[in-house]
Amino acid sequence: MNTKKAVNDTNPSRNTEDRNNPSFALQEIYSDSLKIDIKRVAPQEVSPELEEAQISKFINTVAEMYGLPNSLALFGIALLFLKGACNASAPNNMTVEISDPDGNPVSVSKKDLVYACYSVTRNEYIRRFAEGMAIPISTIAEKNKLMGDLGVRLNNMVIAKGEPCLTPKERAWASSFCQNVENLSTYAGERVPLLLAEDFLKRFSSKKGKKSTKEPFQERPWRKGKESATTPTKGGQANESSKAKNTRGGGKNP
Repeated sequence: MNTKKAVNDTNPSRNTEDRNNPSFALQEIYSDSLKIDIKRVAPQEVSPELEEAQISKFINTVAEMYGLPNSLALFGIALLFLKGACNASAPNNMTVEISDPDGNPVSVSKKDLVYACYSVTRNEYIRRFAEGMAIPISTIAEKNKLMGDLGVRLNNMVIAKGEPCLTPKERAWASSFCQNVENLSTYAGERVPLLLAEDFLKRFSSKKGKKSTKEPFQERPWRKGKESATTPTKGGQANESSKAKNTRGGGKNP
């Protein structure tokens, strides 16, 4: 016997009778549905903004992977996002190389950002972190005269319109993850928000009817509750967790 009650079931007998009554007002169903708290019945469908603690944990996870200070880990993350790592079309083997405090090269990869994201949020949507850190990332870009992931495209757009090229400041904030930055014009000027909106409309209207170029989904080892087959270590090198050695009597099997 099913003892579960309806979500909005304040009067079970009335609800049961009404549902069996053809004259039951559809408007009442609509009204009752508005009383349902989505956080209680379907919390997995809610995508709240990331909390500062989650962003901090994400940065710290990446830092621990590579044996870097948190500030340097953020710098590597910023370089990857500015390169377009948060875009679905970006391959998981996308990397940027930085130097650790001792001058040793460290290769930070998108794959490891995805792992860090999953360890914090239990999903792999790294764009949320790019959007949550859009201001510090773009500020890093502006200070170092770097370009956002849409810098070239937006610059070509204004040239095609016969307008002046983007300034270094505008290029630094010309990133897809800056689209939702509140009062973006106060950081990047008046042109960038308009160009981002225009580019967004063009890109997604042109995708209608086209086949997706997104990489096919690959099950991540950490989603199965197992350690990754390649665990990141300092220097960005990966140690193979295991190798099946088919040997017999010291020789390889044919």
